[in-house]
Amino acid sequence: MRERQFQAAIAGREMAPHPRFPIYLNNVAAGLLTALRVRFPATEALLGQQEFARAATAYVRETKPLSAVLISYGESFADAIADPAIRDVALLENFWWRAYHAADVAPLPATSFAALDVEALETSRLVFHPSVSLFSSPFAAGTMWGTRERGTPHHLQHVLVSRPEAEVNVTLLDEPVFQFLARLMEGLTLPAALGGNDPGMVRILIEKLLIVSIASLDAS
Repeated sequence: MRERQFQAAIAGREMAPHPRFPIYLNNVAAGLLTALRVRFPATEALLGQQEFARAATAYVRETKPLSAVLISYGESFADAIADPAIRDVALLENFWWRAYHAADVAPLPATSFAALDVEALETSRLVFHPSVSLFSSPFAAGTMWGTRERGTPHHLQHVLVSRPEAEVNVTLLDEPVFQFLARLMEGLTLPAALGGNDPGMVRILIEKLLIVSIASLDAS
């Protein structure tokens, strides 16, 4: 079977090339639904199995995988969820999934920070581990993700997602720390990102193993 004909048949644009092709399509759809359930367990728990199945089935019908490797399948699934609070949970699960599958890179040891002088801090930027993401939700998505229960409506919550070692970490942040990390991820130097805030915020970089290297601004 030619690849173009095969893809067109999957998308429903052409007649099935073989009488058993519908069976194959059903198996493909079942596999994609399973992939979504694996990727979005908290979303399914919050929506309920029936509502999740309806949303997932509609998504599978409209969104075909770009590869036989399904790691990236479901990136846009959150857009298929009408409830904005649960949509945020699905977005958070996307960040969790990306962190889980991010490249393994050794975090920078604490001694590397201790060895930096003031001049180096002012002319360098910190390179974050590839698993690191920041996410803000007005619906307390971090708590909802953890408890699998509806949170307090319109409760702003900042979340850090990272996997410097074996397990994915989901950490709730207060506003100053969130803004500090966001500025660092934008490429600001450590002193510029701190501004007039508590220098103790630097501890989160060390404790959470968020940094993998220190790069000169000239090299950025």
